[in-house]
Amino acid sequence: MASSIGFRIHLTGFLVPFAAALAVFALGSGVSAQNAIPPGAVQCSQGSYCNEGYHCGPGRSCVPNGMVDCGGYECPAGSTCGVVARNCVPPGSTECGNGKLCGRGTHCGQLDTCIPDNSVDCGTYLCPDGATCGAFGPRCVPPGNTECRDGGLCGPGSHCGPRTNCVPNSR
Repeated sequence: MASSIGFRIHLTGFLVPFAAALAVFALGSGVSAQNAIPPGAVQCSQGSYCNEGYHCGPGRSCVPNGMVDCGGYECPAGSTCGVVARNCVPPGSTECGNGKLCGRGTHCGQLDTCIPDNSVDCGTYLCPDGATCGAFGPRCVPPGNTECRDGGLCGPGSHCGPRTNCVPNSR
């Protein structure tokens, strides 16, 4: 009867290929590939495994359980990997073009700043929800109003006249 070698490879968090583990045992020990995987380890593709407390990531990496593999760094479960920067984007947050993260209730503005969800981004200033950005200067145009070239605003039911006054809409 062939003797077996009681040998265990333990590299926490590192992927250990079956081939390397078998090379240790193959020197006349008669141990099968199943014996080369430590108890509690998870078998991965490409003849490798991850130790207990880890799961198989893309390629030949092992990722701690409860974490998301972002290709070179890990993020907590439920978050997503940043696209612009090596960020972990929490649920409900967004990543801006400069890698800045905006939390719940905000979104990325034109200048990669976080602005409230209930506002209109006019570049260098904000307007309340429903308003529009002024075309002829930094101002907010309320709903139903018309902005005139001279800088005036005409309320609902009127429009800009040829001069500086508002003219009632004809019925």
